[in-house]
Amino acid sequence: MKKLFLALFLLTSLSACIRSRTNDFEFYVTPTPDAAILAEIKQIVRQEINRQSENVLALMVAETSIENIRISQDGQYAVGWLIPIDPETNIPVPIEPGLVLLQKIGDDWKVWLPTADGWLELLAQIPNEILSPKHKKEWQKRVGAQIASASPSALSGYKLPWEAGITRRLTQSTCHDQYTPSGNAHYAFDFSTYGELWNIHAARGGVVWLYKDDITTCYEYTCSDKQPLGNYIVIKDTSTDPVSYQLYLHLKQGSIPDELKMQGTPVSQGQFIGNVDNTGQSWGHHLHFQVQVPLYGENYYWGRSIDIVFDDVDINGGRPRVQNAWCNDLTYCDVPGDICSSFRSEYTSQNEVVVEGPILIYFPFISR
Repeated sequence: MKKLFLALFLLTSLSACIRSRTNDFEFYVTPTPDAAILAEIKQIVRQEINRQSENVLALMVAETSIENIRISQDGQYAVGWLIPIDPETNIPVPIEPGLVLLQKIGDDWKVWLPTADGWLELLAQIPNEILSPKHKKEWQKRVGAQIASASPSALSGYKLPWEAGITRRLTQSTCHDQYTPSGNAHYAFDFSTYGELWNIHAARGGVVWLYKDDITTCYEYTCSDKQPLGNYIVIKDTSTDPVSYQLYLHLKQGSIPDELKMQGTPVSQGQFIGNVDNTGQSWGHHLHFQVQVPLYGENYYWGRSIDIVFDDVDINGGRPRVQNAWCNDLTYCDVPGDICSSFRSEYTSQNEVVVEGPILIYFPFISR
């Protein structure tokens, strides 16, 4: 009887270890790879990085950490994250990482960096045990299909999305293209204060369109395996042409005010909308902010970023840009109309805080 109980216990435990479900995103726990195999994969990826460094600036001038390596049980596929290292602090940069893919052909591993031809095709072949279907779907949308920009000129009237008088760092803008080669995040901004959680205030007014607020706070540097989306709020702005959507991504769980958790709720510029955190496809606490047009329909949080200018940024006509060891926005400033003539890592907001959104007055309809 004891042997039967032990067998059933081991079978149940093994089943639980192989397959789990968190926040509707299925993920699998694969055996911890042998240290020698991990070292081999890291070395092979580094060799490919060195070979491709002339094509991907971040890989040429910055040390790149290879993290979250997962290998399929048959030993034929592997995935990992590419994270640039800040040479001044020797810590990973708070940005969205790049996804590197590997396939074993014969006795040798072949590497696909995010900018490599065939990356999307190989992504579809990656076994679910190391990258779930929903994870793959998100990467396909972010890196894959794209649409032409619907805005012939930059939208204006924005202010940096935090309190006036506070200075924060830009970690990347147009050089999102180095890990998101579709260009869908070309006009996005990653803002950070290393290791700090801070308040987000609306860059411009609008109405609440979408939000996600149920992903738990990540106390590790990244919890990507279990939470590919992270928390966000999307604000729709019908005053622009085209109608635009402000995406605020990687928010802290429970930080979006309850009064904003209803579609159509008005939001004023400067109104508190949440806190920065490290949820989702993120590495370190930071805010990913972009103004976008729909890429996969209005009810999907991610779109194609469009050019905007901030009233409180005094360079490049209101466009924050940065040059550092891991990101040179100038290299990716190649879209017609781009301006990248000045660069700075720190920016001070002039976004005055407001307590609540605009008051809407409704007139009842009276039938006769």
